[in-house]
This record gives sequence, structure tokens and C-alpha cells, in this order.
Amino acid sequence: MHAGHRERMISRLKEFGSEGFQSHELLEMMLYSSFKQCDTNPIAHRLIDRFGTLSGVFSASENELCEVEGVGRSTAQMIIVLRANIERMLSESVQKGEMLGASGAVKDYCMGLFRFVDTEQLRMIFLDSEYCFMSQEIISTGALEQVRPDIMRLLRKGSAEKMSYRRYD
Repeated sequence: MHAGHRERMISRLKEFGSEGFQSHELLEMMLYSSFKQCDTNPIAHRLIDRFGTLSGVFSASENELCEVEGVGRSTAQMIIVLRANIERMLSESVQKGEMLGASGAVKDYCMGLFRFVDTEQLRMIFLDSEYCFMSQEIISTGALEQVRPDIMRLLRKGSAEKMSYRRYD
């Protein structure tokens, strides 16, 4: 590895943001914390080769990640923890009271919620009468085509959120 390579990469990231990097370079920098001395570029390339995209890497299971040469349990777990943080960040991207009236805004929010989900989920998104976000909750999870709504949980959550039914004739 060339002297100062990591510092130059991080400086470039700070100055120009992620747009000036290829996916494997972003992974390479992320792996610096797991690999204090070795060249992380080949590992990053192997991850992208195996999973296709950054999203594919972050969607992979711990066992799948560990099948990639150079990736051990601690690195796989770091990726999974980072994925959990990204998921939380995306779910918090809409603040309580923010309007989601436009169908594009709802779609973007939902796409973020399900970006790394690898099981079926039924989620309920609560909006007020002005289509402003109140909260969201996972109601049920399961295997493909096996998600069953928990009606009592739906009703309890709806009641707690002061949900009302609005009929349009």
C-alpha cells in the first residue's frame, strides 16, 4: 500500500463527498476501521464482485459476507451494524409533522424503509388528516407471502395515535 493512501482518500471524501468515488472505494474506506494495516481495496472489490452493488453488500447476511475472502465475523458484523444504522437513519428521515401528501414523497419514504429488508413486512404509516407524518410501525413480519396482520395490534396502535376513519364518497 502506498504511503499516505488512506489519508488522501479520506481527505478527498471530506472535500468532495461520495460522488467522486466508485462503490468499491467507499467500501475500501469503510473497511479501514476493521483492517488497520492491510490493503482493503481487494476486499472491497471482492465484496462488490460478489454482491453487485453497495446495496447488495449491505443487504447480505453475516454468513454470506463471511464467504468473501478476507471478510471475517467482526467485519461482517460491522457491516450489519452499519446497515442497521442506515435503516434507522432512513426511517427517521421523515419527521413527525412533515407532510407526505404527494405520492412521490410517500413512495420515497417507503423505498427507504424497505431498502435493506430481506423478509416480508407489513408496516403501518400513520398520517394525520392533513397527510402529515405521525409515526410508523412494523405490524407483522414473515416469509414471502406469509405476513399476517395482527388486527389487535393495528387497532391498539391506531387508538394510541388517535386514528380515525375518513370516508370519501
